[in-house]
Amino acid sequence: STRPPNQLSYSVAIDACRRAERWAEALKLFHEMVERSHAPDSKTCSQAVYAASQVGQLEWLVEVLLYLHAQGVDMDARSFGDVIVVCSKAGLWKSVDSAFRLASQVHGPALKKGARSFALQAFAKATEWELALHVLRESPKRLKSAQMLHDAGHSCLRAGMWEQVLEIWEELAIEDTAPNEATFLLPMTAYENLGRWEESMHLLKEMSHARVSPSALSYSVLLGGGSGAEAGSSWERALQIFDEMLQRGIDPDEVFRGQLADILAKGGQWALSIDLLRSCLRSNVELNDYTYSSALSACGNANEWQHAILTLRDIQSFGVSPGHATYNAAMSALHKGNQGTLAVKLLDEIDEEGPGADIMTINACIAACADDVSMNMKRCDKLFSSIEGRGLAPTAPTYNSMMAACSKNSLWTRALSLAKEMKGLGLERNEQSFVIMAGILAQRKRGDQALGLLDEFRESGREPNLIFYNSVLAALAACNDGKKAEKLMRQMDRRRVAPDVLSFNTAISAFEADGHWTVALNLLKQMQQGHLQPDIVTFSTAISACEKDARWDVAVPLFEEMQEEHDIEPNVISYNAVVAACARGGKQDLAAEFMQEMEDKSLNPDGITYSARINSIVRPGVANVTLEPSVYVAQKWEDVTEEQLEGALPIYRKGIERGVVNPWSKSGNFLDLHKMNADMARVAVYHGLQEVKSLPDDDPRLSSWLTRGLKIVCGRGIHSKGGVPILQPALKAMLTNLFGFRCKQDYTGGAITILGSDLRRYREGKAAPPRDKLARPKAQ
Repeated sequence: STRPPNQLSYSVAIDACRRAERWAEALKLFHEMVERSHAPDSKTCSQAVYAASQVGQLEWLVEVLLYLHAQGVDMDARSFGDVIVVCSKAGLWKSVDSAFRLASQVHGPALKKGARSFALQAFAKATEWELALHVLRESPKRLKSAQMLHDAGHSCLRAGMWEQVLEIWEELAIEDTAPNEATFLLPMTAYENLGRWEESMHLLKEMSHARVSPSALSYSVLLGGGSGAEAGSSWERALQIFDEMLQRGIDPDEVFRGQLADILAKGGQWALSIDLLRSCLRSNVELNDYTYSSALSACGNANEWQHAILTLRDIQSFGVSPGHATYNAAMSALHKGNQGTLAVKLLDEIDEEGPGADIMTINACIAACADDVSMNMKRCDKLFSSIEGRGLAPTAPTYNSMMAACSKNSLWTRALSLAKEMKGLGLERNEQSFVIMAGILAQRKRGDQALGLLDEFRESGREPNLIFYNSVLAALAACNDGKKAEKLMRQMDRRRVAPDVLSFNTAISAFEADGHWTVALNLLKQMQQGHLQPDIVTFSTAISACEKDARWDVAVPLFEEMQEEHDIEPNVISYNAVVAACARGGKQDLAAEFMQEMEDKSLNPDGITYSARINSIVRPGVANVTLEPSVYVAQKWEDVTEEQLEGALPIYRKGIERGVVNPWSKSGNFLDLHKMNADMARVAVYHGLQEVKSLPDDDPRLSSWLTRGLKIVCGRGIHSKGGVPILQPALKAMLTNLFGFRCKQDYTGGAITILGSDLRRYREGKAAPPRDKLARPKAQ
């Protein structure tokens, strides 16, 4: 026929193609029909939908629907429903969205419940929770089903939209006349993740009222793990849930047991966690590697490395092959227990019998070796150099472990070079890296460089945490840079990083060395205003700041406040500070009372206590010394008198009796004053001279001294401020100016010797040569 085809002829032709399963031709005719402005009826649309689903052209078909709508031609509700159903089954949620929005606009409530349900299923599977809720909200009450509410709830559940889940539950509780366990699991999971545990437990009771029997899955949800989120249960509550489960006669499955063991481990209940783990092994309940590792990690965190290794052996004895997570947890426990030797043996086992070491294993082993005093840096170096041969690449934690190892072995320069190497390799230095570097700079007294680390960290778009700030404060305190420490504390406040007790203690110590007691007390006041409880370190440091300025009148009330208002029992350090403050302030009787109080409390005075008393007698009235060591030596050491030295002897002898002070070498032939301050050293030498006078003539030591001289080891000033010697010039000045002795320096520069002839003259009580005939030592 020469007449063009009309709507009927197209519909007949498309139907014929469908019957012959010639899907492509059917779609071609449908496309031609639409182009020629022949509106297809519902039957033809359904046939086109089916054909499109067979050849995978559903997205094209939706575009045709939109085109028809733009031309003022719309399919009926049934045809729209067919499109939505087949697109939903094909997982084409975007096409479902387009078709559903158009159908809602054109037909509204006329769109069938089945089409709405399929649309919601498509969105739920794609976790498009907002679209799922849109379908639910657009659907009249009569067109909603319990299944639609379930699907929408699960969509919100997977997206973590807990409040929306609970909104759906309110409707579901009414609509679902035959609820099952899955019905209750929706709100229970939401309540658990919102921390509303009481309501979650209440739902468990409602399940019983609805004659729904909970399974192990419901109890797993109650533990807080139903949605894959971190367990919210406390270990006490977890055990309560476990007991209730057993009372109901429900056998915990491996998922529940694993969760429970993990919660116990994270709650620090390592013993309970291990007991549960062993009961699972005895019952042939298979747990995963993560659960085993949690139990071992709990042992490590409690410093129970022995139990971690025993548990590892128990796991192996039941034929379980530990994975990387379990072995690494055991290695970490050895690290925390400073068991480097055992860590190396475990590493060999992992390589020979286990899965082979990964980079986390190597990192923990390096850290363990660094902390073990029985091992040296060579073992860490060997482990570090083996990484490439193992086919592994070092990570930021690897370098952190090596830097920490270098720091513990006082290899500061190497540690900082590793930090540079790490940066050169393109490894991002994490916060721990910067904290370690700040700690190293604190050891080297480089406060400004530590402040530079803060700036570098911020430039990378990160904000330092409290631990980082405290490390930098420690570096400033090591330099006695109180002003910058106080400025950094204000900066922390501006950046909303709340200082803790350690922050204030460190800042106070930055002012302590120079005796800025007013600033120290102001920081103490700020600390209490911030509702932080000062501890023994806070008070001891503040009292010590008062001591440096001889402010016994401030130190003593502070010492009393610590005990009376804060119920803090003083220790040796705090007693030393108040004893020193009283002694330096000229209150020797009060200092003696505090020393006696120490002994009454079984707190034995140490070398610092005796030094404080002796310093105040040898140099009465001298408070905070701000001069450089060399100037201080030249101006002060000549002022000592024999009367002052004699006055300090009773205290010094008491220190010897108590075993606190021991100036003689093991052989007893020479004086070793390495760890003494200058005043204590001068009294020690004076005490030695008294022995020269008092020893019987046949004493072998006396014979040696009178022949060879008395050697005094005093060091070369390597550990003094600026590397300037302190003891040697102080002792030379005293021996030369007070006793007229000539001193000979040995070849190392770290010792001096009083000539035997001078000792013989001193023993015989002969007068010293005139002072102008003695060569006076030059100021260092």
